[in-house]
Amino acid sequence: MSAKSRPRLSSLAFSAESLRPDDRVALEATTNPLAIARILEPRVARVVVATRRDLEAIARPKAKTDRLDARMLARLLAAALLAGSWLPDEANREQRRRLARRAQLVRLRTRARSTRE
Repeated sequence: MSAKSRPRLSSLAFSAESLRPDDRVALEATTNPLAIARILEPRVARVVVATRRDLEAIARPKAKTDRLDARMLARLLAAALLAGSWLPDEANREQRRRLARRAQLVRLRTRARSTRE
């Protein structure tokens, strides 16, 4: 999908406002499903990011289009056949950001020390 045809997160937030609190949403594990899930989570009952194993059911049809994939995801979700992948909560996301920043600082410090010697 080209950058031009990708939906922007702001337009996704606008579309998410049409969802109801009792809705369930299934997503394919795309480039950044966590960012999309973060927008949708406060508005719906459940967000499921389909795993590769879940998507094997979609990959088998002869014709593969976004519309057919969406229909299959909806059917799998309705039948409770999507295991989905684990999505970290905000506390875990914050801890991961801190750890990633710390690792970056350690690498910078190590590089600075090795260039002084």
